[in-house]
Amino acid sequence: MPIEDQQWGYIRDDRNSRLRNDVDPKTMEAFNNGTELSSEWKTYRQALLDLPSQDVDEVGDIVWPVKPE
Repeated sequence: MPIEDQQWGYIRDDRNSRLRNDVDPKTMEAFNNGTELSSEWKTYRQALLDLPSQDVDEVGDIVWPVKPE
């Protein structure tokens, strides 16, 4: 059974929270230091953004990316 739109809404909320709380501070830190965001963080960010495109049938099948150390 495909994931319902309402469930995707909760998943996107969780994803957006991770972007806001995990990625944004690292991005601002890199910006303020005049450096570039590391490739690990870029990959993590992109995986979060791509999350809704996963072809899964159940919420439990979603593969969340692992946050870099």
